[in-house]
Amino acid sequence: MSADLKASLATLQNDKKDPKALRTLCGAVASTPLSSLTATMPQILSTLTNSLTECLKVSPPAMELVFDVIQALSTLAADEAARQRLASSPLVPAVVFLCSVLGAMKSPVVKNGRNLEHLAALLLATLSVESTSQNGFAANGAQQLETILGRMEAVAPAEPQHVVFEAYSKALANFVRYGTLHKLLDTCCGGQLVPRLLTIVESAPRVLTKVCILAVLNALLAVATTTPGLSTHTVLYNEGSIGLTIDILVDAMRCLASGLPSADVLMRSAALFLSTWPSDAAVFSRNAQRNIFEEGGGKAALEAIRVLPGDAPMVTYLLRMLANITAKDHETNVVALMDFDLLAAVKAVLKKHTAPPNEEVLVACARLLVNIGHVGEVHRAVHSAQMVVALYDSMEKLISMHAFQTPCFEFLHSLWKGQVVELKQEIVDEGGMNLLISFLSSAMERVEVLKTGFPLLHSMVKHAITDPSPDPPLSDAEVQLLIGVMVRHSGSSEILLLVLEVLMVLVEDKKGNKMDVLNQKTIETLHQLIRGQNFSDAHCAAVIPVMLQFFAKICADAALAPLAVTHDLLGCLNTALRWVLRSGATKELQTCLSMVQGLAASQGADPALVFPSLVAGLSDAKTYSMLTPAMVDGLWELLWAGHQRGGSGSALLQMPAEVGRL
Repeated sequence: MSADLKASLATLQNDKKDPKALRTLCGAVASTPLSSLTATMPQILSTLTNSLTECLKVSPPAMELVFDVIQALSTLAADEAARQRLASSPLVPAVVFLCSVLGAMKSPVVKNGRNLEHLAALLLATLSVESTSQNGFAANGAQQLETILGRMEAVAPAEPQHVVFEAYSKALANFVRYGTLHKLLDTCCGGQLVPRLLTIVESAPRVLTKVCILAVLNALLAVATTTPGLSTHTVLYNEGSIGLTIDILVDAMRCLASGLPSADVLMRSAALFLSTWPSDAAVFSRNAQRNIFEEGGGKAALEAIRVLPGDAPMVTYLLRMLANITAKDHETNVVALMDFDLLAAVKAVLKKHTAPPNEEVLVACARLLVNIGHVGEVHRAVHSAQMVVALYDSMEKLISMHAFQTPCFEFLHSLWKGQVVELKQEIVDEGGMNLLISFLSSAMERVEVLKTGFPLLHSMVKHAITDPSPDPPLSDAEVQLLIGVMVRHSGSSEILLLVLEVLMVLVEDKKGNKMDVLNQKTIETLHQLIRGQNFSDAHCAAVIPVMLQFFAKICADAALAPLAVTHDLLGCLNTALRWVLRSGATKELQTCLSMVQGLAASQGADPALVFPSLVAGLSDAKTYSMLTPAMVDGLWELLWAGHQRGGSGSALLQMPAEVGRL
């Protein structure tokens, strides 16, 4: 620390307004690298803040001295640690007060060509980035919000003051986001915060002024729609902010065509505001989305995307907005937007943002496609536009972008379930099965991906087994992939059921897949899963009934039944029977008995392989009481048949005495 700096800090401890010491301190800050001030930074920050507060207590303040202090504080605020310390100090209310004093003066304070209010507003904007700045702001928050808004109104019409207006706007947008101020938003500024902001934006001749106000409005909307008890979003709605913003978007496109600077920034700002309106099922949200559509938001959005297809942030915002206005309860809007070349815009976005890929744009685009897919009325138009081909071009290049692929496959499944047969054939002919398998293999760990992909796989496999092509629906490696999914997600009943549904279709295939299903040890894998310690009764209740249906299909096939016996089917049934008997699932018990009896009769299978479970069931009075007479007869017939075979069938002789009592 230099001697002059040390002396000035000591002097200011006793006299916070000492002009010479303050100038010396401010000069040292200006001429010394911030890294060299680290040791004394806390003392310097505290001294300057206290000095500013004391200087402002004098009427009128010594503005030349205040200028030096503000300039020094602005320099120090460039350091992150210093900025955080300043934000949590009393500096914020002091700077706001300074702005009110400057606003009351007849002429601006300028030194060396720099405007003091601009410096103060910039410092305020810089400090507002830190959340701790709300602590000093909230003490007299209503008055401070009024001061900032009042200064914005005052400087908005003056062209040279735009930089000041922009700084105030940034500060206001940041402050309204902070929780301690939320309760003030509905009542501050005489309850006229929103109307006054809208008045500024309506009358502002400059593009950047509108940009600044839209940033504040967007912050207010985001806060109001996520904070219970606030009505600011209702005021925004009632005051016509949606229609006004759509008009701004349309005007901005005209400005862009005229070569007006920053028109693209204004388009982006309007797009962000329109995308921020809530899209949940609440009445207010539905009304807001309806209002966006009725005010021409969909048409304007599609035009803006055509005008600036490469502006990724704007395109993302507008795609989200389009997805919101075409979501559930707004499906008819999809049909209406077809008149404005909705599909052409989507195809253009996919082409523009696939290489290089922009994930945010593509995910927003896919979300919109999901909504389009839900509306059967437009499926014919989707086919005519060759939308599937265009989508595949992107999907094939981005197979591991799961956030994009997942909604894309949801869209394809909706098309598949529709009435346009040509779409179904297009999905197949253009390589949909290979694409889907590649996608699933790249995302085996992701449950949400599998939940989306497997229903479509089920539909496509079902279609493929009736196709005249001699090739089976899946290769043996792809069948093995299905088994791998079961193993990886043995704890998810939902995933196991999805895989079983596909396997049940595959065993109907006459081109080779049904043999692959058994040769890939599907039965052994299922047996291992259901006897695992982590396979709970809840899992059993969900999975075993479907698994038994799967086994019944296998047993009904003359080619598969003998192969199934060699793949431990009876051992698996024995394990399944433990749950069946324990839970009193009479339908499943009948299925098991029928299979064992059938395999014993047609394949010579040894029914004694299921004796352990049968004996345990017959030995339990509670279980026994659940059985119908026909089931009891069936059980004894199996036991007797096994006993007559000898060998393992002689296990009947070792049954507990309780069975004899029954």
